[in-house]
Amino acid sequence: MKTSDNNTFSITYAGVACNIIAPGEWGKYFKKLYEQSSVLTYSDTASHATHTAALTIHKTRTRDIRFTFTSEKNLTRHTIYASDTPIFLFPSVHQCICRILNIMFHRSGGFILHASSVHSNGRTYVFAGTSGRGKSTIADIIAQKHPGTLILSDNSAFIRKQNGRFVLFPSPYIEPNRLAMLQTKFRPLPPYEIDAVYFPFHAKKNIVSDLSIHDKISFIQQNSHIPSAPGILFTKSEITTFAKTVFSFIQDVPIHKLEFVKSSAFLYNIFHHDQ
Repeated sequence: MKTSDNNTFSITYAGVACNIIAPGEWGKYFKKLYEQSSVLTYSDTASHATHTAALTIHKTRTRDIRFTFTSEKNLTRHTIYASDTPIFLFPSVHQCICRILNIMFHRSGGFILHASSVHSNGRTYVFAGTSGRGKSTIADIIAQKHPGTLILSDNSAFIRKQNGRFVLFPSPYIEPNRLAMLQTKFRPLPPYEIDAVYFPFHAKKNIVSDLSIHDKISFIQQNSHIPSAPGILFTKSEITTFAKTVFSFIQDVPIHKLEFVKSSAFLYNIFHHDQ
């Protein structure tokens, strides 16, 4: 129940939302951070989005943080116990909220790839793979060589089919060196239609090659962020929808293997192969 020192507000991302009841200072902190953002949207009122979770932040006297959740039929309820001084714990609480939005995004029919992504020269590229493959390096090289490039994610590419096209939303997570991205007014505004996906591998030559259907399925499965305990968090119908979405993605979006040398030379292979 709301008490006199609590605020009720909502954080919306990619059409999904989290309604929050929290001590007043938390509401002020979130509003200050997100009022300039085109990634996450703050509202002083509760959201009525189809896929919405509920979160209550309880004030404690410690700087520790404790996070719990219980799953219900159509709504996931969460509780965070944290200090009422946001400056100390905001990054951890923010990541918890992003985790909630992650679950709601999956429920809305989307999925998340372990990937860096950029919007450059009017096109959107996703570079997916395990840690150490050079995803962030590739994104940074593209941004350095092409002024105006938007780095949309370092680690988590949020993807969903919308109006018959697969689109990408900038990551809501606080990723390494990307805190400013949360407060960026992206131009053009998200989401961004995906033009191509590349799975990068360090090599001695720059080569772009096609992948078999089997390899595409394997790479996507290995690099998808699926929340833990899917049988608890999602219905059988939602799990089936997830599988169908991934298979449709493999059929609709160009997916390639990228062997590259750590220099800007590989950009020619990407931009000319994708035309």
